[in-house]
Amino acid sequence: MELYTTKLQPLDFPPIGWSTSADAVPFSCSHFVADFADYVKEREKMSSSSIKFNWPEIQKIEVLKPGKVVRVTLNTPCFVTNKSYKQICRAGDIFDFRVAVALALIKDMGLNLTPEGNEYYAKHFLKCYKDFNKVVDRGIKNYIREKKDEEKRLAAEKEAKEIRERKRAKAAAKRKARKERRVSTK
Repeated sequence: MELYTTKLQPLDFPPIGWSTSADAVPFSCSHFVADFADYVKEREKMSSSSIKFNWPEIQKIEVLKPGKVVRVTLNTPCFVTNKSYKQICRAGDIFDFRVAVALALIKDMGLNLTPEGNEYYAKHFLKCYKDFNKVVDRGIKNYIREKKDEEKRLAAEKEAKEIRERKRAKAAAKRKARKERRVSTK
């Protein structure tokens, strides 16, 4: 069953304008997005079978400036290298963490859209695609877990530092008392 009407083989993610036959005509971005959305829906219907769409995994999320700038590092299954996308919230917009992570995934698809188009598809994919939501949720869950682990580690370091300071103070007090006893006995 051919999923594309533009004579493309059903690949995980074909680049825009590429075709498998010499007589196929490159298509516009909007046509590709519609076909890609149909393609993803078909893949989700077949999710019980062995064929499954491979969304990139979110490797790391960094908040560079809280409520403003997020950097998302993705591990794409097709490529060995990791790609990093920096999402910046514009002055008049409301910051949404889920949409920022989803925007990175949309940008990783290679669709050459305007920023408004990227935002539209990020919100659309968050509403419609179960696998897309799972990837975003898993990435956010890992980010929250890393933040909690970091807080625990910092608290443990702070506690260890306080214990060391108390021990040093106690040892210094003992030395001082010993020195005073020696001086008073002479």
